[in-house]
Amino acid sequence: MNRKSIANRIGKIPSGTYVWLAQYPKATYKGRYNFHQHRNNGAVPGFGKIDVDTWTKGGVNR
Repeated sequence: MNRKSIANRIGKIPSGTYVWLAQYPKATYKGRYNFHQHRNNGAVPGFGKIDVDTWTKGGVNR
């Protein structure tokens, strides 16, 4: 979800749910998330254009 979608649903996200945040290039969202998509213009030979994400096992709480 993008930052705005998460903010609108934060009270409805069950505890223990993994949250994927799509916000470029830096996360300014002040809530909990586990995955952060920080680029959409990465590249892998043979695959072409890809998203670039970072996963934090314990999550990020801001």
